[in-house]
Amino acid sequence: MTVPHEIAVLASLRKRKGIPIRAIAQTTRINVRYLEAIEDGRLDQLPEGIYRSSYLRQYAEMIDEEVAGSLARTLAEASTKPAPVLGDSRIKETWIWRRWVTRGLAAVAGVLLPFDLAAEQPVAAVAGCPPDPRCHVLSRFFHQRESPLAEHAPHFLRAADKHRLDWRLLPSLAMVESSGGKYYRNKNVFGWQSGRARFQSIREGIEYVASRLAESPIYAGKDVAAKLRIYNPARRDYSVKVMGVMRELGPDVQANARVSGEGKPR
Repeated sequence: MTVPHEIAVLASLRKRKGIPIRAIAQTTRINVRYLEAIEDGRLDQLPEGIYRSSYLRQYAEMIDEEVAGSLARTLAEASTKPAPVLGDSRIKETWIWRRWVTRGLAAVAGVLLPFDLAAEQPVAAVAGCPPDPRCHVLSRFFHQRESPLAEHAPHFLRAADKHRLDWRLLPSLAMVESSGGKYYRNKNVFGWQSGRARFQSIREGIEYVASRLAESPIYAGKDVAAKLRIYNPARRDYSVKVMGVMRELGPDVQANARVSGEGKPR
């Protein structure tokens, strides 16, 4: 779930003031794990209804009453709109279960399914990709996770090469922020501007976010880990999570090709 900007502001303010999160828990009687969920943007893990609104209000007031008052309306609205995001492990578990059930039924019926066994996905999954091994890897990666972004694999790669980004960065951001395009709004699969940014199409969003990550003064010249710390400063594990997805995709083969002189960015 994308971290609402207002909560990120309060979390940053709490740290600057040196207010321990356990002190807030002791005064408000709110469980520490709920307070941590608020700061991580996991509002769907809080109790629903009036309790959620109350927890958010008390958390804000403990940090700064003036700021809390100005943000109360936004926080209350955010508390009523949790995003139904499945965790990566749940997505993987569901896909594995469906795959093996399908195989088992097929075996009983004596049917040979058109699977590319090396990729564990239908051969048709990579249709439409240019002759670029990264495109086939990315398309299969999305298909394995039942992501609707598979058809955009060529767009992810073109944007990455155009702006000289690690080709795995944008797809990994989309997986973490919207479960690979399953849960989002405004054609914004990257959670850009805390999910408030609007794009005319997913392709436009890919190009825009790629350009900002490469050219914006706050991102330009920084490595992937530094970019991710800026992208979502409220979650301590954010860069670890995104880079974990990147490792699942494989090495930065385009960068390796540039080093060896075998390829050039488009």
